Amino acid sequence: MLMTAGPQGLVVRITQAVRGPNIRALALAAGWDGVKPFTLDIAEGVDVAALRFTDATEWAIPHDVLTIVNRGRIGGLAGTGYNDDGRFALRTVKRISVINLGQIFGAGGDAGQGSLASCYYWYVDPANYIQSSSGSPGGGQGFNRSSALTGLTIPITPKTTGQQGAVVTYSGAVGGGAAAWCRGGTSGNGGDIGQAGTAGSTNATYGGTYVSASTTQAFAGFPCQAVAGNSLITWLAQGTITGALT
Repeated sequence: MLMTAGPQGLVVRITQAVRGPNIRALALAAGWDGVKPFTLDIAEGVDVAALRFTDATEWAIPHDVLTIVNRGRIGGLAGTGYNDDGRFALRTVKRISVINLGQIFGAGGDAGQGSLASCYYWYVDPANYIQSSSGSPGGGQGFNRSSALTGLTIPITPKTTGQQGAVVTYSGAVGGGAAAWCRGGTSGNGGDIGQAGTAGSTNATYGGTYVSASTTQAFAGFPCQAVAGNSLITWLAQGTITGALT
């Protein structure tokens, strides 16, 4: 990181790849007074993952104090899950201005889980109940969240494919019939950058001798969201944005 000050006020420059930089800490280290507007400038060709203006220590920062100038790539982290804040490229809880001269993208949406499957060999004995989960759902494409960073870029982790559930076979006495078995549904695939994950499937399968079988509902895939807090952003230049603005 390179911090400079000039006639236009404080400018904090990010010149190497980084995940989740602490904007406030960088500005304070550069001599920011905690009140006056400053500019965060992301250099051309530089990758920044999960850029946030939301840290608890920043609540006292006034609105409209930050302008982000992005000449590189701001992106979300792959495989973070729907409830993980890392999937957003940019998130703010304060009014800010953005000049996007590069690219902003959310991580591809994670996939939905396939259905569960269950069956009974006999109703009268709960021990004859077996259940199979669905396979692992696919994860969305995005910036790698754990590799060591050197230079300008962050590796891109590809999306992954959902798996079919494993076969579970009833292991008790079957009384002359074939042992009951079931397999959970196939989970969906993760999304490319800018794309939602696909839904899980209810394609559960059964076999052997069983009295009753059932399948649960599969889940939808998750969307790709590039920006959170969009209503607080003044876009002075929007540039290329891939994913939803929420």
